[in-house]
Amino acid sequence: MKAKKSKQLQWLKIILIVLLIAAVGYIGVLTYEIRVSQNGEGNLFGRIPDQQVIVILDEEESYAKKEFLTGIAQAGESLNMVIQKEIVANPMNDSEIRDAFQASVYAQVDGIIVNLANNDRAEAYIKASMDSGIPVVTVGNDSITSERIAYIGTNQYNLGVHVGETILSDAEANEILLVFDANYLDKKGAATNNYLNGFLSIMNEIGSRKINTLFLEENQRVEIVLKTLLDEKTPDYIIATDPINSLRITKTLIDLNKIGKIKIIASSDHPDLLNYVQKGTIQATAVENYRQMGIRSMRVISDWGRTGSTSAYQAMTFEIVTTETAGEFDGME
Repeated sequence: MKAKKSKQLQWLKIILIVLLIAAVGYIGVLTYEIRVSQNGEGNLFGRIPDQQVIVILDEEESYAKKEFLTGIAQAGESLNMVIQKEIVANPMNDSEIRDAFQASVYAQVDGIIVNLANNDRAEAYIKASMDSGIPVVTVGNDSITSERIAYIGTNQYNLGVHVGETILSDAEANEILLVFDANYLDKKGAATNNYLNGFLSIMNEIGSRKINTLFLEENQRVEIVLKTLLDEKTPDYIIATDPINSLRITKTLIDLNKIGKIKIIASSDHPDLLNYVQKGTIQATAVENYRQMGIRSMRVISDWGRTGSTSAYQAMTFEIVTTETAGEFDGME
């Protein structure tokens, strides 16, 4: 009986020793995680976000918006910020824009990022959010009188100037067609006017050039409209201001065997477009850094939360990638 009891005590001691070792190990790991998390190296406290941000968009499927949201997600992870998207299905419907902002105010988020086709349509709601203590950043096109804390985007006037200079370098470019996406139908506050004004400021220096504009309507496919237009006349250049329309226009001209007869200046660093430029299929593409816009907008919200200040206008870089420079282009920082 005593031997059995002694054996049980030995097993109990072994179990206690094992539990003690496990407890010491757990405490050691926990202490290490606390230390590195406090130094900003670990993720023990990463489950508790520093800030919550709502991003208001009118769509999320285009190339530009996907790149923008990739930048948002990257910055959110590095800055420990929670991101929620509010999609406005119809950016022409003020009630949908209002509802998106009200959801942000009710949630008492730390910041709102607005990237609509026309941010000016949200002016009243941006002001209301600012009045309630929620900072707002506009992206892509500005709403100057809305009192947003910052605007982040490409200088569209300068972009138009550089595209115009690219056209002027070709002495045979006499008739030019600019194609704008359906998002630009409501042009008040959108980037279209600035782009077009910058382009025309250069083109008007030589009066013999003929400039035409095509504003696509909602759900109107550029392929169909373009084929109809080309039955009537053939421009020397087509400038596509939207990434996806750039691809569609290029493929349409390839199908019609008009590549070369009609030259193309596209938009964005979409891999297919860069490939077309490198092969000489199209002449150039105007690259805006959509991903960096997402990263920068998140950093502005983060900085505002820490310091209460930021630069009100932050212009993003762009580049006109041509056949001659395509081999040197390795993306934009």
